[in-house]
Amino acid sequence: FPFIYARTKSVTLAIRALVVAFLVAAAFRSVIGNLVADSALYINQSIFGLAPMFMFGIIAFYMVRAAGEWKHKRVIGALLLASVPLQFYVIIHGLVPFGPAIYWQGPMFGCLLVGLYLLPLRLLVNTATVWLGNISYSIYLVHSPVIVVLAYRSTVYQHIHALGLGPVETYALALGLTLA
Repeated sequence: FPFIYARTKSVTLAIRALVVAFLVAAAFRSVIGNLVADSALYINQSIFGLAPMFMFGIIAFYMVRAAGEWKHKRVIGALLLASVPLQFYVIIHGLVPFGPAIYWQGPMFGCLLVGLYLLPLRLLVNTATVWLGNISYSIYLVHSPVIVVLAYRSTVYQHIHALGLGPVETYALALGLTLA
């Protein structure tokens, strides 16, 4: 990732890298089924399958850097934030117009990030969330092993799904447990 960051010094270059990431992911998706028995597991946890998600984060990073020059920041931020619930609804209900639904999380979280930068809502941008931001890389480094342990070595997530909650409530409960 430092290599990718070093090569993408602008929004334009990051978008080009996103196109390359989509091509790599498509190639990976097309050949992985011939190499392993459970291709879905590899696709959903491999850097090759998830490279576009990472690139959306880099694009959002450069958008924030460029946002200092924008006029109407608050309006743009409000529009981006207003789009997030709609995007979330489309993703969780399988209504994405094309491609794997997981890739649509990248633009959604990009809109959330840039929107909160442009229009920092006190409920979401405060001392506690700034602290979480400061430790987020550490959380990022350990979240996959925690999820694997909870998903494959215990029945905790199965019990959460068995509660019969809606997708949003199930996600919130699983997220809370994962971060606990």
